[in-house]
Amino acid sequence: MQTRCRTLLRIVLSLLVAACLGETADAQPKIRMKMELVSIRNRSAGPVPIRVRLEYNEPQFLEGSLELHVHDEIGFGDNSTKILTLRRDNIVLAGQDYEFILMMPPMNPPETRNWSINAWFVTEDGRIPLSFRPQRMTPPEPFELLVTSFMERGMVMCSASADPANQPASPNRRFLESALSLDNYNPNFTKPVTAEEAVKTTEDRRDQKQTGKSIVFFASQWEAKSLPDDPLAYCAFDGVLLSDEGLAQLNSIQLEGLKTWIRAGGSLCVIPDGRLQPLHLEFLRTTCKQALGAESDLTLDSEGKLLLIHDSEAPVLKAHFGLGRVVLLPLVDDLSARLSEPAALGQVVAFLWKVRSTSPIWDGKNWSTVSGLDILRQQFPNLQEDESGVYISYADYIQRSQAMGSVQGPSTIKGDRIYFDKSTVETAGTQDDLYPAADNGMAQLESTLLPVDVEMVPTSVIALILVGYVLAIGPVDYFVLGWLKMRKYTWVAFPLVTLVFTLLTIGIANLYMGSEDSGGYLQITDIDETNTPVRQSRFETVFAGKSAEQTKAHRLGFYVQATDQTPPDDFMYGNRSGQASVDAPLEISGTFPQNYQSMQTLAQWSPVTFRSFTLTPEAVELPAIDWNDAGLVSTPEGRIRLGNALRELSAQSQVTYAACVLHGGAGVIDNITGSYFQAPTGQFDRVFYYSYMDRESLLHRSLSQVACVGRNGRGIFSLVSQIAPEGAPLLEDLSVADASDPTQKVLVIARIDGNRIEMFRKRYFFERPL
Repeated sequence: MQTRCRTLLRIVLSLLVAACLGETADAQPKIRMKMELVSIRNRSAGPVPIRVRLEYNEPQFLEGSLELHVHDEIGFGDNSTKILTLRRDNIVLAGQDYEFILMMPPMNPPETRNWSINAWFVTEDGRIPLSFRPQRMTPPEPFELLVTSFMERGMVMCSASADPANQPASPNRRFLESALSLDNYNPNFTKPVTAEEAVKTTEDRRDQKQTGKSIVFFASQWEAKSLPDDPLAYCAFDGVLLSDEGLAQLNSIQLEGLKTWIRAGGSLCVIPDGRLQPLHLEFLRTTCKQALGAESDLTLDSEGKLLLIHDSEAPVLKAHFGLGRVVLLPLVDDLSARLSEPAALGQVVAFLWKVRSTSPIWDGKNWSTVSGLDILRQQFPNLQEDESGVYISYADYIQRSQAMGSVQGPSTIKGDRIYFDKSTVETAGTQDDLYPAADNGMAQLESTLLPVDVEMVPTSVIALILVGYVLAIGPVDYFVLGWLKMRKYTWVAFPLVTLVFTLLTIGIANLYMGSEDSGGYLQITDIDETNTPVRQSRFETVFAGKSAEQTKAHRLGFYVQATDQTPPDDFMYGNRSGQASVDAPLEISGTFPQNYQSMQTLAQWSPVTFRSFTLTPEAVELPAIDWNDAGLVSTPEGRIRLGNALRELSAQSQVTYAACVLHGGAGVIDNITGSYFQAPTGQFDRVFYYSYMDRESLLHRSLSQVACVGRNGRGIFSLVSQIAPEGAPLLEDLSVADASDPTQKVLVIARIDGNRIEMFRKRYFFERPL
């Protein structure tokens, strides 16, 4: 009887324990998450919008944060593959689904073509793991996002219309979503693509693709009413297409955000159909002002239809607006017929995507790469060729060297002629790989912005410490301990002496490498034709004397860790990742990019450079010159005036002002004051050269390299002159002008105060080449 009672008691206790455990397990709220890219494809190196839906069906309110750990990995990642921690704060779940768009910051394209994301919902009571498969929670399965890899050039066009989900696309919209692809003019295809053939999608010719030599183009479908208000959100796109009454759906805040993005370098194509309002008319008048001129105008009839007062019938308006482009297409039933001539369609495509002025795309033909000979001709207009090779005169070489600071290196001198060897001519040419690539200027820039008082421990000091250590553990130890008759304590003295010299070495290293200054910055501000700052990039190098955590607050901008290498470069040197290897991944919390905080764990003596990027610069103090005077860049008298004005500003402010004019190619730099700007030598510069340069040379090189981004005609810049703003760790979106267009000049002014540098750039257009 007692045995039965004990057995029954054990069963009852087991049931009670199981019930308690079940109640504890059920006490944690049940949350499910779904995550997907807003677009099927994403833009290379740009910010990535992600649609997130949190499913929560319990009656009580739940407040917390969504925390994501992003890994460049397939499947389960670890700390070695983590590239970002992103936390979205102030989420309140109230018994129903919570859906929002989460913006991922611009990052280096992944190696694996995949992001693996571990997710938690964090509350005051703890962390609730979220799994891609809710039935598999031990461990939670990460979410997978397919993204554009580092070996692809991804271009995304936002195609916004009134109701893409329920209304079929019009023939004009379908035509443009395919015809506006640059890859239609890829010479790797078997034949040129005409307007009729352009309706084929890029996927239909996938077998003709070559890795790194094609452009993955995708038209992302958006409902116009859901387009973002924040101009930074448009950095996820290379361009925007408004059709099928898309423009008519936009409100004033959306139009202002779109206008800000275009002014900073974006591209917009518009079919102005639908019932437009005065605010839409004003938007078009403002953005198309440059193309309208004095004798043309836009107006609305009584039904809100756009009317164009122009000499031509159904013209295509192509307008520069700030650093960006706007194409206004006519209201016709069949755009494919209106643009049936290859040159007509080619001009629309080339203008919209800022294709180089010398490209055959303008004539509706396939693009071609720029030869090394063409590159050299940009640097040396008087370049000649005979049976011995390509040469210039000695006098011309000296003249160009003085103007440019440095040039591609010749190899043979015969009389008064200097011949370029064959390898120089060939390697000067364009790389036809179109994937995202880092710029050599980043490595130079980081070295330039290091604290002024930081220096390597001199070799003489290292040698003195080493000699002292050898003497201490050798003769001194032997004779001193022998004289004291304590030689048996040698094995005690040896580690003590080693410890003393170790501490001495650390102290001396801290003395030389430590600094009260954490580093400098280069701030680049681009201004438009009205002298309004339209975008700003700030590169700030942080050098920590000891391991530390850096926390900063940000608003209305991107903040990312810059890099001087992309994965293809790293693979050449046996490294696996293009991200920094010694610094922990960036952590972002708040509402990115509107209002958030960043936290970075910095390694000792490891400089790291961050890029801040905004489309709404604040409190910008432009150098006090007449920016409206185009003669400052076009005439000798104007340049003299500019030089005198800058020297006067330098004397008044006790900081250095330097200026140059960029025109006619990668190497054409006319210095206005001093020789601060030198023509970058492109791919002949390698990172390991920089440590042997003095700080002044590094300053000159880094300023020149940054000022000339995109002017060398290599990679993607063999095809286009600019790309839309993206704020990425790379420098590709810094280009502001077409180096192949002789009617464009860029004025660059630098304000230099030690390792704190501000650069201001303005592009000028002229009616004829100067």
